[in-house]
Amino acid sequence: MTDIPAGAKKPSDRKPKKEPGAGRTVDVQGLRLIIAEDALDDFELLDDLNLLDEGDANAALKLPRILRTFFGADQYRTILDHLRGSAGRVSIEAGIGFVGDTMAALREANPN
Repeated sequence: MTDIPAGAKKPSDRKPKKEPGAGRTVDVQGLRLIIAEDALDDFELLDDLNLLDEGDANAALKLPRILRTFFGADQYRTILDHLRGSAGRVSIEAGIGFVGDTMAALREANPN
């Protein structure tokens, strides 16, 4: 292991590591959720969101992945339970609405 000389400068370009679980809190359809900060810096997620924005016919297939990426497995289950209808299923319409409301909550929290 290399010894670091006393008084050596620390690199100023290093960002402090975020705590696990750090993220942005959003309220969506009565649920208070945390969107992981690293999810907001995900190139593949950006591509999935772009497909939604363009109205791609296969975009609906990306919705579960988008929610899992934003919220992680535990919150994803909570969301599905929240959206589950009387037949015990989560409708595509409910899922699409939840993703749309999530995006609106994100825009409201950070307009940039």
